[in-house]
Amino acid sequence: MRPFIRSIIVFAAGIMLPACAFATDVYVCSVKEKGNSGWIPKFVVIGHNEGSKEATVSDPIIRHYLEEDSLVAKVVADNAKRTTFVWSVRGFSNSSNQYVNEFEYRATIAKRTNKITLKSEPYGYDNNFYGFGKCEMKQE
Repeated sequence: MRPFIRSIIVFAAGIMLPACAFATDVYVCSVKEKGNSGWIPKFVVIGHNEGSKEATVSDPIIRHYLEEDSLVAKVVADNAKRTTFVWSVRGFSNSSNQYVNEFEYRATIAKRTNKITLKSEPYGYDNNFYGFGKCEMKQE
């Protein structure tokens, strides 16, 4: 990753880390979208306490469209190989003034490699958007 882009991600993640401050494990993930829909954030921060069925997630889409620091995500899988987090972004209009009822986001982090797969699925539409990347874990 280019140093300039990495520094932007580190800076932006630093702004979002307080939203996940109460978690013992904080994943700071850089993501590259497959395609160019704009519905996959360039980075995501996920705070999770081991064994909990919930996590805190923050990304530029949440901050821009919902004007919130973070959302609650559900932990839908947590085993020796991976942890999967699911959250929804609901009820907003994009820059083209199209109303978006709901996007479901699904992030799966492989425990051995810290690689992330991020899927964005708009409800009511057949298309899905994907991103892939790597996470760094910050343990509190």
